[in-house]
Amino acid sequence: MVVTIFPIYDLVRRVAGPDADVVLLHAPPGTPGSQAPAPDRVAGAQVGIVAGLGLDDAEEKRIRDRAPKARIVKVGDRVPTLEDSNGIDPHVWLDPARARLIVKAVGEELARTDRGHAIAYRQRATELDAALDTLDKEVEAKTSLWKRREFSTDDANFGYFADRYHLKISTARSAAPDAVSVPTDALDPIGGTPEMDSYEKMIRFNLSAFDLRSH
Repeated sequence: MVVTIFPIYDLVRRVAGPDADVVLLHAPPGTPGSQAPAPDRVAGAQVGIVAGLGLDDAEEKRIRDRAPKARIVKVGDRVPTLEDSNGIDPHVWLDPARARLIVKAVGEELARTDRGHAIAYRQRATELDAALDTLDKEVEAKTSLWKRREFSTDDANFGYFADRYHLKISTARSAAPDAVSVPTDALDPIGGTPEMDSYEKMIRFNLSAFDLRSH
């Protein structure tokens, strides 16, 4: 199967385990797997997993062109969504609670696609769900102690993170005068680099960027 972005790829590969070959379509530059996968690996995919909601339409088209029989799973359609000034915000994975819904959907999709390993997929999905629940509670406990809860940044991707943890993250142009500024280069909504080689590390990395400016 083929996945378009790293955060979703990390969740999918952990549910798939040793029972399915999972390819990341575009790894971050300079990281292992950063070369585009060989066309024959894309062509042989049975499932293409995309964010959807307009984020990765070009990558979805590539999968459809190279693997016309592949079932396309749009994880953005499996979770409650939020709107921003540009319409529906596609960055749904930045809320661990929504990521848990993605994991459940992926587990069921793999179980339907490969019934011989259905029990194993569902078991790994359950284990990953527990890990994300732990992460969610960790982040909630830390953010609940923050004295400052309003931040400004030019990175407009963190609406779901803000929604889950009752924060206000505004673009620098619209933020209140007393909002704490978080530089765009301090945030990373995608991960995949050596210091963010798992979904949990990516969330904790961004948590730290806000936490350093919350006091």
